[in-house]
Amino acid sequence: MDYEKKYRFEGLKKLSYRHPPRLQIQSQSDLRNVRDRIGNGIQLSVTIQEANVEYTMRQSQDSLPRRLIEEALKKWSNKTGKYQQSPEEFTLKVVGLEDYIYGDHPLIHFKYIYGCLLTGHKPQLWLIRLKDILEKHSSILPFTRKQSAPNIAPRPSVKRGGGPYCWDIPVSVQNYYLYDIQDYSVRVYAGLFHGPQTLCVIHTNDVIVYNGSCHWRKELEFSLNVQDLPQSCRLCLSLHLKKGKELTMLTWVNIPVFNYKNRLIQGTYKLPMWPRQEHIELIENCNPIGTVSSNPQGDHATSVEFKVPDYGPDKILYPPDEKVLQCASNNMEEPGKPGSPNWHPSKSHIAQFEEKLDEYRNGSLQMTEQDKELIWMMRYESRDRYPEALPLLLDSVSWELHINVAKMQALLQTWKTLDIEQALCLLDFHYPDTNVRRFACICLRDLSDDELSQYMLQMVQALKYESHLLCPLTEFLLERALVNQHLGHQLYWLLKTKKCKVMDSKKKPLWLEWTNADPKGSNIHIMYKNGDDLRQDMLTLQIFSIMDNFWKNEGLDLRLHPYGCIATGWEEGMIELVTPSNTIANIQKRKGAFAQEALYEWLKQKNSKEGELKAAVEEFTYSCAGYAVATYILGIGDRHNGNIMLKENGQLFHIDFGHFLGNFKSKFYIKRERVPFILTSHFEYVIKKGEDKDLSKFYDICERAYLIIRQRGQLLMRLFLMMLSAGIPQLMTTSDVDYLKETLALALSDDEAKRKFKAKFKEAQEKSWSTSLNWWFHIKAH
Repeated sequence: MDYEKKYRFEGLKKLSYRHPPRLQIQSQSDLRNVRDRIGNGIQLSVTIQEANVEYTMRQSQDSLPRRLIEEALKKWSNKTGKYQQSPEEFTLKVVGLEDYIYGDHPLIHFKYIYGCLLTGHKPQLWLIRLKDILEKHSSILPFTRKQSAPNIAPRPSVKRGGGPYCWDIPVSVQNYYLYDIQDYSVRVYAGLFHGPQTLCVIHTNDVIVYNGSCHWRKELEFSLNVQDLPQSCRLCLSLHLKKGKELTMLTWVNIPVFNYKNRLIQGTYKLPMWPRQEHIELIENCNPIGTVSSNPQGDHATSVEFKVPDYGPDKILYPPDEKVLQCASNNMEEPGKPGSPNWHPSKSHIAQFEEKLDEYRNGSLQMTEQDKELIWMMRYESRDRYPEALPLLLDSVSWELHINVAKMQALLQTWKTLDIEQALCLLDFHYPDTNVRRFACICLRDLSDDELSQYMLQMVQALKYESHLLCPLTEFLLERALVNQHLGHQLYWLLKTKKCKVMDSKKKPLWLEWTNADPKGSNIHIMYKNGDDLRQDMLTLQIFSIMDNFWKNEGLDLRLHPYGCIATGWEEGMIELVTPSNTIANIQKRKGAFAQEALYEWLKQKNSKEGELKAAVEEFTYSCAGYAVATYILGIGDRHNGNIMLKENGQLFHIDFGHFLGNFKSKFYIKRERVPFILTSHFEYVIKKGEDKDLSKFYDICERAYLIIRQRGQLLMRLFLMMLSAGIPQLMTTSDVDYLKETLALALSDDEAKRKFKAKFKEAQEKSWSTSLNWWFHIKAH
């Protein structure tokens, strides 16, 4: 490779790390929709940076960036009379953004260009020299690795000389005592858990605390052999105050039964415990969903000290993979018997299995022990014909029987790769097994950078469910972050804010404005907030973005604007300000909250040129439909006219998401919000363009949008469930997420769901007077 080629190769590698191409995930229907719009080609504006000369150019639908660069350089050469320069020396940059168009991707596949085509705007690009970018970022070097999917390596085998395996020693963990607690009658619960599944729970007798401490000298023995302890088993301890017959949990702490070297815990442990917080979901009086880290308050916290017996000088190890797989082979069912690979279930068995699978898909699954036995018996049928049923199978495994655990691990070796939705499911608290989580990461390794960014919030939260940070999920996230600076930046801030807690103080935000380094770009406006917990806003905006992608993948662009929001620390963060825009309240002030024509007249004033008003009304109609459906499904509350904004181009969007999942505001125990979503007479006036028309087209858009999201209801619920450990006040228990099951009508048929949504739409229209009244009060108060 000559010097110039090598220089360009290294340069593109640095560029792909610093500014990876932002590509749009597109379905075939989506592509057809855009191709129909652009007809005979894409019209773009390209400005030669060093000459500040702008050209309007037209490219075919499948043109690559190189073709556009070549033609722009040819135009420049013809105008100046200079020789045509090599396109290898140049790249394309989006005006106003650090977003670059390069690589072997058709122009229509780039997010920026795709978005411009959907909204009818002409893409604006710079043509700049590659060396100028490289010199600017010469100190930034990407992590070097092979350009392939991350390799999630299996856990390292333990040296044979390390000691006996736990499967060879059928004994039990024993002996606990506590100290440093208040003067009450107390009891300790000790449980072994695998995810939410209880393996065994026992408790001490009640004792009176004396001088701030108490002791239990009696050994506590679990009815579970050490050989049957799953690798990801947790020992969960909780301290309960006893008053009469009532027990109240005061503190809790969890610890993995096997350490990161796969060694069984032994010896004496002293662990500072966590105080109970509101809304903790207890399982058998323990908190297995809680972290395995101990309270950093140390000696200032209530502590538990306990001893696990030693079994001689050698460490007891969890068996390596080869021993696990050998165990599965040695205990295989006889050929032709239920549970064997060549057993063929009956039609009735398949019908029962498919019924449970349907219940799982619509969120109404309830399994009996007989159901679990059937699903376990049909595990090979599930692998071959129903791979998406893996979560059901994992829920049916007897994790307290090491032979069944070995069979499951062996079966997982030949399981088909799952899609994003199913793989993400395997990363939540219900599936702690390391091999299962490794399989999930393997399924996710083909995610594009944009897709990974979209779901990273939940993946970082899923780290809280890991027994050890040296795990497949950590490796997966770090590998991807090290080759894409945008992902690395996002991962850093999400990790930094993972331990945020709720405080009561609130301070006035700062409005910050930066001059754009791009001379043709708009200035950048950011709001810095200190005293507000932004994690709920982050989650809501992330879900909006995911919904937006679902709709676009079906060829429906509802003009959502999920603006940027990032928590940067405890009760602090930054929010992107969208300009030029104004609140509905400010627009209404001139004519009053009850003036139906106020919004339409404002849009007419801002869009006075021919064709502009029509485009603005269309923008308003689609964005209003998108937010109506999104806010209804998520149960977004506090929707007054100061929290809904309108851009001058007609795009409507919502801000401030302090109330969701049906937590609507009330005053004096009276609900202030009485409508399922906002559809006031002001909005109808704009959609109808001030004329006497019906809303059938608008309703059809809303219904289609609702049904698209409903099809992905399980993923939506899963994303919220994965955030339970974040400590967001309105998302603390699984019952909070049941609100989505209700709004998405997952237990109903499509026709029944349509009828229910139509009824909600009608309710929003009929009760819109109450919204106008609330808005009037809001304007008066502010």
